[in-house]
This record gives sequence, C-alpha cells and structure tokens, in this order.
Amino acid sequence: MRCLLIDVGYGTEDILFYNDEEDIEDNIKLVLPSQTRLIAEKIRRSKGKEIFLRGYTMGGGPSVKAIREHLKSADVYATREAAMTVRDDLNVVEKMGIKIIGKDFEKDDVIRIDLKDVDLDFLEEIGEKFCFGVQRKIAIAVQDHGHKDGISDREFRFKMIEDSLKNGGKMDNFVFAGKVPEYLTRLSSLQKMLKERKYEPLLMDTGPAAIFGCLEDETVSEKENKLIINVGNGHTLAAILAGEKISGIFEHHTRSLTATKLEKFVKKLCDGRLTFKEVFDDGGHGAYIKEVIGFENIDIIAVTGPKRRLLKDGKLKIKTYMAAPYGDMMLTGCYGLLNAFKNLR
Repeated sequence: MRCLLIDVGYGTEDILFYNDEEDIEDNIKLVLPSQTRLIAEKIRRSKGKEIFLRGYTMGGGPSVKAIREHLKSADVYATREAAMTVRDDLNVVEKMGIKIIGKDFEKDDVIRIDLKDVDLDFLEEIGEKFCFGVQRKIAIAVQDHGHKDGISDREFRFKMIEDSLKNGGKMDNFVFAGKVPEYLTRLSSLQKMLKERKYEPLLMDTGPAAIFGCLEDETVSEKENKLIINVGNGHTLAAILAGEKISGIFEHHTRSLTATKLEKFVKKLCDGRLTFKEVFDDGGHGAYIKEVIGFENIDIIAVTGPKRRLLKDGKLKIKTYMAAPYGDMMLTGCYGLLNAFKNLR
C-alpha cells in the first residue's frame, strides 16, 4: 500500500509518503512550516496593498493575526469560505472590517491569496520527483473546533471529544472516513478540496492522531495503563489509555501551561479529580473522565509533540518517557493516521 499522510499543526506540517514495500524508516518524510505560517508571511509582504482571500477554510493562528494587522494598512476582501478561517460567524468577520464577496470578484491591483491547509500541487510534484507517484489514498489530521450557535468554540470542541469517549474511546471513534458533519467547518472544507482533486480522504483531529500514533512506539505499546501527553505548538492534549482505549482526557493551550501546572492536571486526571470547569475556567478546552485508573496504576507516562521539552525530567517529580515511534517524534501524528488507515482496510 502507498498513501500520503499529513499532520497539519500550528507550527509545522509533518508529511509521510508511506510505502509498505520499504522499511518505514526509509520512507520519504518532510517537516515543513504549516500553511498558516506561510499564508501569514504572504499577507505581511503585502502590507499597504489590498488583498483578496479565496480558496478554503483553513487553520487560523498566525494567518488570522496577520489579517488583523493588515486591516490597519489596507482593505481585505474574502470569499465566504475563506472568511470562515477567521471566525465561523461571518457577522463577526464583517465587523472586523473584512469585506465578504463572491468568488468571481474582480478588482485591479488586488493581491490574491489562496487559503488551504495543504498544498497538493507541491506534494504531487514531490511525489513525482522522488518516484513515489501521485497516490489518491490520503489521510490528513487538522484541529477543528467546530461551530454551533449559542456555544463557544472551546466548549463545543471539547463536547465532540467527550462524545468520542462516550462512544467507545477507540481510535475509530475519532476518524472520519465518510462525509464530515457540516458543523466541522474546517474539516468539511478540507474534504471538499480533496474530493475536488479526486483524492480518497481519511480525516482525523491532530490531538488523537498523536495520541494513537504514540502506540507505534514499542516501549509505550507494551504497557497496559498509559498516560500519553502531546505537547503541541498550539495545544496540549493528555489522555489515559487502558490498552488502546481512551478512558480520560483533557486539552489546554500550551502557552498557558507550565510544567508544574501540567503535572497537577495530569495527576488529577488520572485520579478522577480533574473537572471540565477547572480546565475551561483556566482558559483551556476541558476535561472528561470516563473511567478512573489512578495515578499509582499508570505504567508509563509518554510525552510527544514539538514542545515536549516542557516535561523533560528535572522539571517534574514524575518520570516521563520521550516517545519516538520508529525513531521520529515529529511524525507521531502521521503514524496515528497510518494506524487509522490500516484499521479501515
């Protein structure tokens, strides 16, 4: 089997050109700046000039920050789908000063910027250049907060995570192999783009992809009760797994965490004392515990993610293991996507 696996994060986009006819360590791998960072740079270079945002709904962060700054020097136009990158509520987007227009917008001297989470043209070129070819099977992980009127994006996102645990907590409960629900606006737009290009997509959220990807590290997989912590550039997700099933989870913004605070949260999570309110009121997304394992019963604390140095030994009283599936920590999310692909075969 050959397939393309892409983990789209806040800071980087991690890519694995998977070919099961080779040792996985020999597969083509890329760690690139995320598209939101590249888009942000294009916007900054257009300072003082009108820009037209078109394309798809993608991840925000750096790109949205650049858009806000650009509005101080020039007009910003955007299609409805592209504008939802800023906020799902387009009334809020218009109040910011962004002018929402149709796809056929024509105006002289406006700089057109295409929004997309993945640059398929570039990846197809890489595939052809290195004799991998263009593979229609593709799995991509992005973070989607979702949108529902009357509820904050933070709260709604965590409700979806909680529902996945209530439905079983296994990897399949976090995977979208069929049509993505419309309330997942970023994933829906991504799926639309992929199908327009004749790809066969499997989609997943970045946090669970990293958690289940850690199970490809033999030191982690051989343990029964696991606490796995993914410290990403944007978000930190901690999950308790009994075997291969998540029994408790919490998510927070990495920038708001210290080693001491994170240690407190994970211990309370394991002991069944961490509440949704405590995490949410601290600015995070929430916590949910389906089954209490107990911190003393945890066999391994595995840490992954580009900001994992937050939890290196010496800063904490708890001993951690720096997971690196197939020797490559940055591809952990891709290995989770690969696992999801194999489960569906």
